[in-house]
Amino acid sequence: QLRSPGSRRSMCRGFPAVAALAALSSISPTVSFTPPQLRISGLSHPSRPYRGLTTMALPFTDSLVFTSVDHPSAKRIVQTGTITALSPDWKVKGVTIQEQSRATIESLLVSLEDAGATLDDVVSTTWYLVDMDDLPGMNSVREEMFGSTNARTAASSVVPINHLYYEEETMGPVRLKLEMSAVAVVGAGAAVLPFARDDILCPRMHAASGAFCHVVRTDGAQRLVFTGTCTALSPDWKVRGDTVEDQTRATIESLKDCLEDAGASIKDVVSTTWYLCDIMDMRTVAGIRNAMFEGTRPASGSIPINALYYDPAKMGPVPLKLEVSAIAVIPPASENEPPLPFARHDVISAKMHAASGAFSHAVRVEGAQRLIFTSTMTALGADGTLLGTTIEEQTTATIDALKACLAEAGATIKDVVSTTWYLVDIQDMPAVAAVRNSMFEGTRPASGTVPINALHVPGLKLEMTAIAALPAPASKQH
Repeated sequence: QLRSPGSRRSMCRGFPAVAALAALSSISPTVSFTPPQLRISGLSHPSRPYRGLTTMALPFTDSLVFTSVDHPSAKRIVQTGTITALSPDWKVKGVTIQEQSRATIESLLVSLEDAGATLDDVVSTTWYLVDMDDLPGMNSVREEMFGSTNARTAASSVVPINHLYYEEETMGPVRLKLEMSAVAVVGAGAAVLPFARDDILCPRMHAASGAFCHVVRTDGAQRLVFTGTCTALSPDWKVRGDTVEDQTRATIESLKDCLEDAGASIKDVVSTTWYLCDIMDMRTVAGIRNAMFEGTRPASGSIPINALYYDPAKMGPVPLKLEVSAIAVIPPASENEPPLPFARHDVISAKMHAASGAFSHAVRVEGAQRLIFTSTMTALGADGTLLGTTIEEQTTATIDALKACLAEAGATIKDVVSTTWYLVDIQDMPAVAAVRNSMFEGTRPASGTVPINALHVPGLKLEMTAIAALPAPASKQH
């Protein structure tokens, strides 16, 4: 057991979760795959077709529950879509950041409840803020409403964005100020296998201000690690490095420290998301990442953002230029009887543009089931040319790329359980949804849409990432 002094541990016993952004294996006389269960609550978006769409509602759901153990005590993983302060009739609830934060967390509670989960089951949250000056106000509400639950110390990321989708006629005169998404691991009561959760504060990282910790690790038949965003901040909140090169090195060192305190290493990382204040720094960041990731090629996405939180009096004269979050899967403990299956496959697709740097187009993790993490999919061809000029053409090409990548990883669009869409113009969302409706073959993954500044190729209008879950081959189920 590896924990820092700030670690908080929640214990329960039962079958561990078998899918949570990684493959959680389990011991059972029979193991079978339970298809993901849709959970559509009384929230806003899934029940209302977007303007311009005729008969189909959006192909996503508030939360998605999935497991692969056919046992009454099997743990479940809940992946929410992005949650906002919108009412069921699409009116913005609240004017101030405090009011909208409260309404957003209330919507989260509804979504979790409908999925059979609570705040105590939350292991990871991501918050998207239109104005980073609203961070203290959002944090104060989050601390109050999360209280002493595990959600208060979940791994957390805060991402600055431009603005959120807005229709004045439908939504009213006030714009949304934030949205968020969450991952929860739901416990069970039967005493079959031990399950534990560590909420870890890393002493080599800057102090975790507010209701979150640096990293959450869940232990069962297999171990998962969810980090919050790692930066170039020192423990006393000073920015380490003036250049993007220096800050990238310091950021990866922080990530390695965080993983080490969770009992993992950079070689266990299966997915990373990089947030860059200047997207043109991407190649520089990739060069350093190549050198420091020790041959590991996780699925990866690079997201352009406005700026990161900055307090010059505390942090020094140079603002932060980037941050990163990661998911790691640690192989099952060797003492398990019978031995549990585990394998990792890095997928490089010849049908997509070359994976420059230390990342793969997708990573497949195999245990009692298979989990697939994709990198960001775009409308770039294998030779790097832009496939389409309109948002409809680029959305079609992006989903085609996703399907090709999934096929090479042994999956299909029907296996997708979570998607995140990044749009340069958030008002393109209805057009993207229309194409997505027609191409997702009835599949309704948990989904989020995030507005961004620009992408690294001129004219590129969107990118997206996905997670897919599917059963392990019959020979590996035991």
